[in-house]
Amino acid sequence: MKHLHFALLLILLLAACQTATSTPISPADTLTVPTSISTPKAVSKNTSTPAAPKATPTPTGPVVHSSDSNPNASNLITVSDQFIVNNSLTIDSVTAAQAGWIVLYLQKIGRSGQAQFGPQLVSAPVPAGKSSHLVISLSQNINPSVNLATLPGTQLDAVLQTDASNPNTMVHNNNQIVDVSFTILTTGKSCVFCSTATAAP
Repeated sequence: MKHLHFALLLILLLAACQTATSTPISPADTLTVPTSISTPKAVSKNTSTPAAPKATPTPTGPVVHSSDSNPNASNLITVSDQFIVNNSLTIDSVTAAQAGWIVLYLQKIGRSGQAQFGPQLVSAPVPAGKSSHLVISLSQNINPSVNLATLPGTQLDAVLQTDASNPNTMVHNNNQIVDVSFTILTTGKSCVFCSTATAAP
């Protein structure tokens, strides 16, 4: 009899392990699982404060060159790349410890490939102290070997000297010649200061 109970128990266990018919679940009981999470869209902020005004672009002018990085140097030349206006060139400012001359030289490239002082073009006297917007006429005191028509596009060197006719009198700051290179332009706007500046004698 013990064997019979064991056999019945085994049959019941096997019957329980058999596939049972599944009970259908109604659609109302179905739980939907999202497959992706949506990100909320950015909401624009509504403010009553006006937006800050846009910065007005500053017009770019010609490149300004200086003979010294120290703006308080006792001898200093500042000049911009520029056009020939009314047969003249303008030096933005000259500071001279003593009265002297601004001498303009054509720049040339030497055999070594280094820039060198070429022929002297023109000179103008400068008083001791600071002078602004010094206009140098190209129609007087000019080297006769220089053709003005060929100057646009070339570089000049402005040099401070104590004697215009003697290159050995170039003024020095800290063992460096007080000189600055600038370009005579061929296109663009003309010199801003030329109409108000006083020509050098």
